Amino acid sequence: VILKPKDEVAFTRIVNVPTRGIGKTTLERLDELAFQMGVSLIEATSTAVDQREFNAGTVSKLRGFLDLLQRLRETARTMSLQDFYHFLIDETKYIQRLKEEDSVEADSRIDNLQELSNSISRFSEERGEEGNLHTFLEEVSLMTDADEKADPSSLVTLMTLHVSKGLEFPVVFLV
Repeated sequence: VILKPKDEVAFTRIVNVPTRGIGKTTLERLDELAFQMGVSLIEATSTAVDQREFNAGTVSKLRGFLDLLQRLRETARTMSLQDFYHFLIDETKYIQRLKEEDSVEADSRIDNLQELSNSISRFSEERGEEGNLHTFLEEVSLMTDADEKADPSSLVTLMTLHVSKGLEFPVVFLV
């Protein structure tokens, strides 16, 4: 959303993560406004805030989210990728909220964020000046696309027993 503000899927994934009190009803109304006005969700959110389409509490939460995105956009232009990643984590308080959650899933997400930090660090070292957010996301996207082309029936999925619960696998090995 920082690089592509019109990315509707990304917007809906992050608008309430970590929890900001922006609920499903608000998102549905924003989606409806975006459709009616023929604009992106972020533009509809900005218009809704300016025109006070919601109650004061919701407007305040949406304004806070838009302000956060603006700060992140401005900072992404001036900071190194590694510094920006840490700034983003601090500004969103994402790891802090995950620690407060104190669950196995939250711990797993914190581990994933640490691995992301390691990947960003390696990428920045390899690329030097070219190691910016745009280039990193572009490369990660290409790697993900290549990974998705593999035939899923020929792959082994490694996960914790906790994560596999409720998923439909024909065979599960517990090591």
